[in-house]
Amino acid sequence: KMAHVEELRQIHADINAMESVIKQAEQSKSRSIENAKRLHADFIPLKAEVDRLRQSCLGLERLPELHEEEPSLLSFELFDQQMPMTQPPPAQQNWP
Repeated sequence: KMAHVEELRQIHADINAMESVIKQAEQSKSRSIENAKRLHADFIPLKAEVDRLRQSCLGLERLPELHEEEPSLLSFELFDQQMPMTQPPPAQQNWP
């Protein structure tokens, strides 16, 4: 019986460790998305200024937008539609 109890405790510890890793991955993903949003927000006015200077000073056409240049890139609108990586964990049991 004690072997079974110890095995259940180990399973519970493994589940807790997995939940911790999942939580860290979700936090890392969230930080990465926020960083991408910030970089995109910085990029927009810089690109507009470059396009303006190209047209007014050099008589060149504007540069293509990122999604025109690389269609496989995510659009900025998709950042707001990010889904969580996992469903909320079920209620935890208290193991002996």
